Amino acid sequence: MNPEAMKTPEKKSRGGSQASKPKKDSAPSGYFLVNFFSDGSWADRLNQLNPGFVKNIISRADAILAGEYELNGVYFKVGEQIDWHNDFNYSRWPAASGYKNMSADFYDALGAGPEKEEGIWPYGVQFAKNNEWVWLALACGITGADQYALKIADLFKSFAAGNEIGCGINFMSDAVCAERLVSWLMAFELIEEKYGALFNELGFHEYFNRQFDHIYERVVNRPQAANRHERIISLSCIYGVLLQVGGRIAPAVAKVYKKLKEEVSLQFNRDGGHVSASPAFQLAVYKSLLYALILSKKSRGAQSLFAPNSAFDDAEFTDAFGRMSRYLSALAKPDGELANIADYYSYFFLPFDEFSPVDLKPSLQMASYLLMDGGLKFLTGGSKISGIAMIFGQEAIESYNSLQVEISEAASMRFAESGYFTLTSPVNSFGRGNAATHFVFNTGGSSRVKDTLKNLEFLAHNDLHNMILSYGGANFIGDAGPALFVKNGDIGRYQKTLSAHNCVVINKTHFDRFCEYRLPESFRHFEDSRSCLVSSTHKAYVSAGIEALVRRTVLLINGDYMLVMDDVFNGRKKPSYLDIDVTFHSPPDITVESASTINNKEILIYNSRSSESKLLNLTYSLQKVTTAVHRASLSPFAGWHSDAAAQTNESASVIHSARFAKLPVRIYNLFYFVRPGESVQALLKKIKMNLNKVSASIDISHRDYKDSIKINEKFEVDFKRITVKI
Repeated sequence: MNPEAMKTPEKKSRGGSQASKPKKDSAPSGYFLVNFFSDGSWADRLNQLNPGFVKNIISRADAILAGEYELNGVYFKVGEQIDWHNDFNYSRWPAASGYKNMSADFYDALGAGPEKEEGIWPYGVQFAKNNEWVWLALACGITGADQYALKIADLFKSFAAGNEIGCGINFMSDAVCAERLVSWLMAFELIEEKYGALFNELGFHEYFNRQFDHIYERVVNRPQAANRHERIISLSCIYGVLLQVGGRIAPAVAKVYKKLKEEVSLQFNRDGGHVSASPAFQLAVYKSLLYALILSKKSRGAQSLFAPNSAFDDAEFTDAFGRMSRYLSALAKPDGELANIADYYSYFFLPFDEFSPVDLKPSLQMASYLLMDGGLKFLTGGSKISGIAMIFGQEAIESYNSLQVEISEAASMRFAESGYFTLTSPVNSFGRGNAATHFVFNTGGSSRVKDTLKNLEFLAHNDLHNMILSYGGANFIGDAGPALFVKNGDIGRYQKTLSAHNCVVINKTHFDRFCEYRLPESFRHFEDSRSCLVSSTHKAYVSAGIEALVRRTVLLINGDYMLVMDDVFNGRKKPSYLDIDVTFHSPPDITVESASTINNKEILIYNSRSSESKLLNLTYSLQKVTTAVHRASLSPFAGWHSDAAAQTNESASVIHSARFAKLPVRIYNLFYFVRPGESVQALLKKIKMNLNKVSASIDISHRDYKDSIKINEKFEVDFKRITVKI
């Protein structure tokens, strides 16, 4: 069934048939009404601006010619005959099974574990997007070599022959199906002039149209609740395809855009955060919206009966996109990479020069051009303008260069609805190895998020009071636990619990992630020129039958240390004795070792393979606390949200435990920042932390200073520092 987008008085078809006779003033080519890429000189321009990216494109394309494919940091050699129904794991999805019958099985498989211990992303889902077509087409445009375009033709013939429309693993995910159409269009646009006749003979347009009809019917006319989280990505892709190849004059543009706005309103909070609380998943959605905005802007100059339905001209839509941009930039680490919090590893491909799948800079740079936002431009100062050059051309480069940079003076930001608090020390711009301090703290979201997640249960998880800390160009404390696309049931359950995050766990129990008590009881914030204090309280354990109140308070002293104070208060009149675990997870490139014991207090050293900076961790409590350091290997319960597509990597988890502790209990964790070149042994001789019962202050001795910290009932900080000879 052809979608409404393709119904015209003359014909009931779409894409090539309709776009083959466009008006001269609206079409840059015979097939496309709007081109995604800029004029034919984009390759020369790109070679001048970013020759390293050009080499990378050709290297990727040459590897594909040899049958080697890179999927989010992991490499596969598939050979000449690709089995398109291989899930790269343990099984083969039947090629003839229909979408309706296999949709539920697909989502069940994401959480079901195989008999073997190891787990890995079913790469077939990612592989089905055919992103490699774009790298081949770019290489063809840069070098002019026929081999890259002919390889695309071979891949198309193989895919079309091995995939019946709507059947098998390659048609399980709405987002994957829609993203594949985008990849095919990008590739065909770059090679159409020379190889259009070849692809016409191969039946490219007919197969493309049938794929579009199938995904349009699924997403627009018969959407499924299980696929709700993918709907924004799917609708963004369909909207862009309609604008690009023949659908702009059809009523479907308005229909698709209306549904797209509805999903944005449902799934995004007013502060710009996605209800999943996952920066990586939000980046996937964000890039799909960026794709739609790019084509919407480009289609403005072409004649259209539905110009009012342009996303780029809709102030409500662009304002929402701007809020998303600012939210992501606040959560990104100083090097421009998004923090690993609650990741689901759904990626959206755009041909940008990205350092990793969670590199925000190229997307943020494109957004700063589209919105003409000087504040966003500031955050991308260390990044090449490759994307703008490829997609919008020389005039866009000149316009972007003339945009005045706006430097924000705000050191911290709170996103109350999404539940995040962020702090970043002063930085010049994003860049690899940026030594600024970056802190993200999940203070607990709003009731609006909780209610919305009832429609998106797939995304809900427990990470209340989770936090990350980056310092000196390294991420020392971050999320742990494997990501969604790991075929192991135990892992799938674990990653939604508190233990997978940097939280306080009582009696090794996890509360219901939908419970009313999960909402924060209170939030406190104090900040001055030297210190920043943030505190959040919850009583979510009440839903698990534990009458206790948990409060996490974090104090950051600029450039010196972070003090984490975890309190567990008794919620009943009778005495309570509980087992309390405070867990901190580290990325794979961080190693943790025991340095020494001072006054019966163990000091840990956090070492980084990517930075000369270090952390010293000193734990203190009036009750007995023991510390255990676990290193992940095959155990999924000490894993890591890996940039390499969610495989379980070697990483460290530190657990500070108070057993049968009488409430109330407070556990202090001091994370002291060791600067490059400093002697750890010299610092160990000087660092001390004590509770001064007389003055009710926390005394911290370090380097040649003695700090006295008092926090009053209003959570205001009285900080005093004196210079002493230690």
